[in-house]
Amino acid sequence: MRPSTWSPPETLRLGLRRRHLGKLVDVEATLRQLDYAARNIRVLARAGVTLTRRHTATPPELAAAIGALTAAVRSAGEALARDLSGADADHHAHSADAAALKAVRIAAGLLRSDPPLPVTMIVGQIRAAAIDLLRGVGHDDVTVLDRVDEALGLSRV
Repeated sequence: MRPSTWSPPETLRLGLRRRHLGKLVDVEATLRQLDYAARNIRVLARAGVTLTRRHTATPPELAAAIGALTAAVRSAGEALARDLSGADADHHAHSADAAALKAVRIAAGLLRSDPPLPVTMIVGQIRAAAIDLLRGVGHDDVTVLDRVDEALGLSRV
């Protein structure tokens, strides 16, 4: 049998035109941030289990914050899907942005009443997930941190 002359790097270079390589890098960065957001949501779920095991009353604002975070995740996913298909993703990216910041603002209200530790942990994970979602829809790192911390009520020092 004759050795193959196929070379993956050359084939990849020929198969992807330069204009597609930039898009591939953007998609990889977006997927990385959305993976981080998914990890944060798993930790949030664990804190939710801890809260329910303590038989502590769950503040109604918590459901509203998680609902807003859910809307942000859906919009970020739709933005990615539209971007991959070549369609305009701006509307969905803006929706993800607004919903993520809404989730953080609602969660911030929970911190005013000296909540139990699991609620504080959930608020922290909502913050972390919002940061990763906003980065995933293309926002600058420093801007994201400033906007999320402002929504949480933290002042910049």
